[in-house]
Amino acid sequence: MDSSPEQCEAALMYSEYDHEYEKQGHLETKWVGDGDFVDQTWLLGDGSSGAEITLAKERPTMLYTCVRWPSGPYQGKSMAHSNHPMVALVHLLSNADRGSDVFMSVPFLSDFNVIDQLCRYANPDESGLNIYILLGPSFWNKSNLCDFVGFLENRRQAVARLHIKDCGHDRKYFHTKAVVSTAGMMIGSYNYTKASREEHYEHAVLFGPDFHALDGLRQELSDEWKRLGPEIDIPKKEAQAFPDNDAVSNPYRKRANRN
Repeated sequence: MDSSPEQCEAALMYSEYDHEYEKQGHLETKWVGDGDFVDQTWLLGDGSSGAEITLAKERPTMLYTCVRWPSGPYQGKSMAHSNHPMVALVHLLSNADRGSDVFMSVPFLSDFNVIDQLCRYANPDESGLNIYILLGPSFWNKSNLCDFVGFLENRRQAVARLHIKDCGHDRKYFHTKAVVSTAGMMIGSYNYTKASREEHYEHAVLFGPDFHALDGLRQELSDEWKRLGPEIDIPKKEAQAFPDNDAVSNPYRKRANRN
């Protein structure tokens, strides 16, 4: 079937990543300090203690974002529930063996809630996980990490605990969205963006630690991570130096004797 010019234009305008939406989410971030840098009340859903996923031993667990707030300020947005991919990610981190390795392939990383959780569980005072990330080649991925770090040294140190490497280029990169820990494996369409968490209709599958293919994917991600170049460094931002406005605008200010 032939496509109309309008359909072709719409296809070209489609993007898997909406930078403006993610940037607005960054501006609305509620910062809370050390431990959790970002307010994580979204994970509470409509309760007070948060949802915990229950793994089915005999079959994979389906994950989805289609449970939406029926009313209120978040009406129409996805809420945290026991089968949400974000809840599954936290499960894989919080239930991983202390000090163990976690491998992730992340085409897009912009959700500050996700970055915050990764920093938390990489902290030796929490779980001390060794989190290895194959990061997609988009310029915005590094920009988002820089925005998360901001001007603060403690956030820079937190992100520095993550073992992140650039993976691929615009036309060839690790497009699989997957995370593997000693607690299991998640794989599916879920990008680590605010839009994926709140807006998009996403699906993923969660497998327990005894799933037969878990070791294979872990090894594939590990081999690819080792093959790549050096880990990327995310510096903190430098405070801008502003000119002395009085020196610029006040013609009566005393000048140093130049003779």
